[in-house]
Amino acid sequence: MPRNQLSATSLVLIATLLVGPISPAPDETTRAAVASWLASNAPVILVVLGAWIGLAIIIGAVWALTYGRARRPHRAERPGPALGQLREDEGPGNDEE
Repeated sequence: MPRNQLSATSLVLIATLLVGPISPAPDETTRAAVASWLASNAPVILVVLGAWIGLAIIIGAVWALTYGRARRPHRAERPGPALGQLREDEGPGNDEE
């Protein structure tokens, strides 16, 4: 952020703290209207909020399974011989008895 923009932001913040907010406090009818709107739309708000939280959980689970540290390596990624191959000491004729 440029220096002059930072100082302008600081001046606006200081002026707001000294003078107070520009809009007056809400009156009783506004508070009643907001409370009524929240009460009538509470189920919709809860469903939308739950959907966002569920989406975040799904995205987090997919990320953890794809990139997480606790992911167990696939058989082909594990150290050791590949499937169907024998180690050098395994196989016919290599019995050490």
